[in-house]
Amino acid sequence: MKFFIFVEKLSMLDKLIRQERTGTPCEFAERLSISRSTLYEIIDELRSRGMEIKYSRSLGSFYYDNDMALDIRFAIKSNTNQAIFV
Repeated sequence: MKFFIFVEKLSMLDKLIRQERTGTPCEFAERLSISRSTLYEIIDELRSRGMEIKYSRSLGSFYYDNDMALDIRFAIKSNTNQAIFV
């Protein structure tokens, strides 16, 4: 269960950053139902993998500063090779 929740949070994090609608770090963490320190741990991990995530005080939002994309997907397959994408 925790895995699916984490994937949902990462998807929401990515969506809000792309839309430049995160709000302040505290607001962003609250929207994701995580602590501010956990938010920064996730952002630091994504940065270590090449994603340039920055914060703009004038925008009041985090934003991507490069063309990298976060692509989160997985599939659950039955024995008949029919994929159920989540």
